[in-house]
Amino acid sequence: MQDGEGGLSNYVELLVHRALTKSELSSARHHKPHEGVGVSVYFSLLTPIAVIGRTRFVLSSHLNGCIPLDLDSLLPIVGSTVEEVKILLEAFADSGYQFASPAEVEMRLPNHIKPYEYCLSKEPWDRVFHVLFANTD
Repeated sequence: MQDGEGGLSNYVELLVHRALTKSELSSARHHKPHEGVGVSVYFSLLTPIAVIGRTRFVLSSHLNGCIPLDLDSLLPIVGSTVEEVKILLEAFADSGYQFASPAEVEMRLPNHIKPYEYCLSKEPWDRVFHVLFANTD
């Protein structure tokens, strides 16, 4: 979904969702956007850390996108019962990336570190999450 361009230069995003039915695909191809829920994975381009979270997405012939992850949308990694999380952890087990838990990326930054610019997520932007996965314009 995101490739490190357009202001999102510090992470790459992968969206995983259930396969669409033929009618959903047909509708999405004919200017009737399909809206659904899925799981996003953010892979930091700064360090080999990734997070997984729930999101909503839109697909159509001229548009695709999803709601950015934020701290409250992150999913637990250890002991997760979410099937997509289990599949993603297995698929990227040998990738070199460590999947961080919500608690790990919710840690506050030291007081002397301030955000350079705004994020599109909720304030305050003073967590490890915002350094690794800042969603800026």
